Amino acid sequence: MVLVTLSIDMDFESFEKLSKAEANAILRRFLEVESVRINETVRQCAVDGIKMDYGIKSIAPFMQWVLSKLATVPKEPDPTVPEWLRNNEIYINNLFDFDGPSGVLVLRAGYYLGESFVRSHKSLHWSTGDIETMEANMPAVVGFQHQLEMAPVLVADNLLARIVSDPDKIGDIESAVESWNGDV
Repeated sequence: MVLVTLSIDMDFESFEKLSKAEANAILRRFLEVESVRINETVRQCAVDGIKMDYGIKSIAPFMQWVLSKLATVPKEPDPTVPEWLRNNEIYINNLFDFDGPSGVLVLRAGYYLGESFVRSHKSLHWSTGDIETMEANMPAVVGFQHQLEMAPVLVADNLLARIVSDPDKIGDIESAVESWNGDV
């Protein structure tokens, strides 16, 4: 079995190479592990007055709490990227990775995002991403309109990174949740 771990450094190619059985095994393990490990995060949030009840309205406050805990480490610019792009403010502002503990929080945020949608809507369930999409074989929430799939770890990582690089985008959390909720 190919060993692929979920992390904030989502390696699309590794997921694409998985067999369906391997992808399902990773999904089962992800759900098994995160359904237990999220409990400590729930306790930490409760201490800070954040209620995590797996309701759609609890996602944004939880994500904002996660944002307050994230730490980054700088990345070097990629010399293979054209200079005009390397000098772009957006590129420069995104030259970071989340540190190890932050990566764990992003993973928890992804699990909570997906699980909240699954618990809130009977039409949704966990599965593996369609092999024909970017989310190929990743843990995904499926059952949305128009065959949309949510790869919640990827969504959480992208959303949180966007706000870390531009704090004025904090409203994007609620916008994203509303958008996904509208596609159920």
